[in-house]
Amino acid sequence: LFSVYHEHFVGFRLHQWHEHTSRGPVLISEPREGAISLTRIAYCLTDRGIKLLTEGLDSLVDAPAMDVGGVRAYAEPWVVELNDGDWSICELR
Repeated sequence: LFSVYHEHFVGFRLHQWHEHTSRGPVLISEPREGAISLTRIAYCLTDRGIKLLTEGLDSLVDAPAMDVGGVRAYAEPWVVELNDGDWSICELR
């Protein structure tokens, strides 16, 4: 995705994390002056954000959903399946 959206993907994903408050905010934001979208806003981790960063997700709903390889990550229980060096994303059943 980064090769398609370049720096816009980072800003887009940060905005998704900022808006995702299923169990409380992970990021707080502050508008700034800047030349491009990445410098026009500053984000800071909340205590919950620091916990997620250091300890990981407790549940799929801790992260905002994201489309990856034709599936919706963090929305359904998906896993990577390895088969003779190849991989695919499959639904966990």
